[in-house]
Amino acid sequence: SRSSRLELKISDIFEQYFKPELLRVSKKHLKYYDFRCDKLEIGDYYRTHIDDYAGAIGSIYYFNKKWCWDWGGILHIGDSDDSLISIFPKFNRMIFLNHEKFKFMHFISPVTDYAKNVRYSIISFNK
Repeated sequence: SRSSRLELKISDIFEQYFKPELLRVSKKHLKYYDFRCDKLEIGDYYRTHIDDYAGAIGSIYYFNKKWCWDWGGILHIGDSDDSLISIFPKFNRMIFLNHEKFKFMHFISPVTDYAKNVRYSIISFNK
């Protein structure tokens, strides 16, 4: 689910730290930024999808200090060889996705019922 309350709290942080990195990585002038604070609780997941409609550059930032592999909530990205790349939601990790260059399917595995924390991330779609 989306955490609107958290989005209000980090608006200035996104402006100060995230936007400059997105511009640096994308190497283009981005005019539109849509960021969301994502909250995944027990049983939450994202089905397989492609985000190419949402902007040229996407990003995911993880800020849970403690997360275990077997708690789920893992990002899985399909590559061109029909295999999956799994990305662990490690604290302070930021992932950039070039939706113009790569049209890749991805999903997030369900958060297990024995996860000890809610999984939080900041997601942005940028044009």
